[in-house]
Amino acid sequence: MSEAPILEGDVLFIPRFDREVTASHKVRRLGLETLCSVLGVAEFGHRFFHEDLCTGIAQFSSDPQADLLEYVRRDILNIALANSDNHARNTSLIKVGGAIRISPIYDFAPMELDPEGIARAITWKNERLYAPDWIRIATFLSTWVPRKVTCKLYAEMATHIAKLERTMKNAQVPKEIMQHCKPRWPTLLQSLQEASREQA
Repeated sequence: MSEAPILEGDVLFIPRFDREVTASHKVRRLGLETLCSVLGVAEFGHRFFHEDLCTGIAQFSSDPQADLLEYVRRDILNIALANSDNHARNTSLIKVGGAIRISPIYDFAPMELDPEGIARAITWKNERLYAPDWIRIATFLSTWVPRKVTCKLYAEMATHIAKLERTMKNAQVPKEIMQHCKPRWPTLLQSLQEASREQA
């Protein structure tokens, strides 16, 4: 659906994915709507929980299971990589080929390092700092996604978190970002591993 990102200096640019160029060189604009808009909220600063956004995805997505799993995957990365600016305008649904799906990821950055100190914009209900209750989340999602499928995602993400330091070094991520994020990885890894074993 989208082109590969382009690295320029220390910024990773994501090519526009809300339009296509046809064979006749015409531009076809794809419908793109933020989850904030999907939920009928216009004002800034509205207090959402992830459960609210998941409900919106489930209501309108053509493939709720796949898109909800992708949403959870992205939030695990939000925590692991200090992207606290995870508000409801930074995730969208997009219309492609007659289907409505979660859009490619965008506006993803370690915003906890911003001098203004951006707090995590959206949390799960009853979430402790950087420590969502993954088992409770799997239970919440079970209306649309079997628990064992969500737990399988936790196991998959745990393998990525376990090698995240090596991955970031290979990608030449700045040391200050790694130093900021690294202390939370052991707790995140353990919580995902424990939740992945919850199959009932």
